[in-house]
Amino acid sequence: MPFMDRENFIDLLNRLGDEDDQVVLAAARTIHARVAESGFGWDGLLLPAGARSDQPIPPDAPTPSPAIAAPPDVDETDAALIDRLLRDYALSDMTRGDLLEMKAQAERGSLPAEDSKYLRDLALRLAQAGP
Repeated sequence: MPFMDRENFIDLLNRLGDEDDQVVLAAARTIHARVAESGFGWDGLLLPAGARSDQPIPPDAPTPSPAIAAPPDVDETDAALIDRLLRDYALSDMTRGDLLEMKAQAERGSLPAEDSKYLRDLALRLAQAGP
């Protein structure tokens, strides 16, 4: 999903300061479309202080303590990470269903890179919140 490509999204944000109004307008429209496509909306993207832990973690957030929960291991396979998330956290039925579908894809070796990144981001958010 293009919205999840952080570097590309930051590049679009940087284009908002371009001297060429056409570049700025194109970037603004692309950003708006990606936020709408993400399902977060602007309220979900721009979080107030003390936002819920099931929402994105700000880049300057402290690293979760291993005593709370384990963040994903670099060498942990996608399938193993999914098993741990399903075992260790209270997740919605929808999230559990999505993870089970991703696990089947991972076991077939066909899990897209953006889904793998999503899993690791989810694991970090959950570790931040605790079990």
